[in-house]
Amino acid sequence: MKYKYIVWDFNGTIIDDVGVGIESVNPLLEKRGLKTIDSVEEYREKFTFPIIKYYSALGFDFDKEPYEKIAHEWVENYKRFSPSIKMTDGVRELIAYFDKLGLKQMILSASEREMLEAKLFELGISDCFGEILALDNVYAHSKLDIAIAYFDTRDKREYLMIGDTTHDAEVARELDIDIALVCAHHSRKKLELTGYPVFDSMKELSDKIKSGEFAI
Repeated sequence: MKYKYIVWDFNGTIIDDVGVGIESVNPLLEKRGLKTIDSVEEYREKFTFPIIKYYSALGFDFDKEPYEKIAHEWVENYKRFSPSIKMTDGVRELIAYFDKLGLKQMILSASEREMLEAKLFELGISDCFGEILALDNVYAHSKLDIAIAYFDTRDKREYLMIGDTTHDAEVARELDIDIALVCAHHSRKKLELTGYPVFDSMKELSDKIKSGEFAI
């Protein structure tokens, strides 16, 4: 095997929360008389990192109210819908497969750590991950800084990232580690522009890993 470690993104990768992301932001848009997001396809085209750029593209005016206020309002909606969020199809099986192979697994996320850990516990997979790298706030600026600090003294050739956004690709490129991208918060078209391998679903990635077509 090429890798000893799997680095999972969380939102959209381990958990399927695209729909909840839309449900969480639309009430904020309606409240301010802004156009709501009408489809997953529209969401995937508009969603970006840092999240402040995404909110700006949706029409939020930070001269009228601070980004931090909007972020907290979004988080309250997200927490309300959170119990309905399930694991992405195929993830549980792929985590178990990696564990069987003896690969160590970790999470690298731009989510707030406490909220992330609560969801892992709810899903019953807290013990699957030796390390959790996440943020200490709800503003979802970037996970790059914590990633750079963590990987500074490590052999990056031993790591494979699995993510679902161009931000994940940017982090992998900056760290100089390999990544596989699965369509969730971003469309295939956007992900393919990164130049990294792209898969339509976690099941497709899982099947290709198990068949050896995507070597790990």
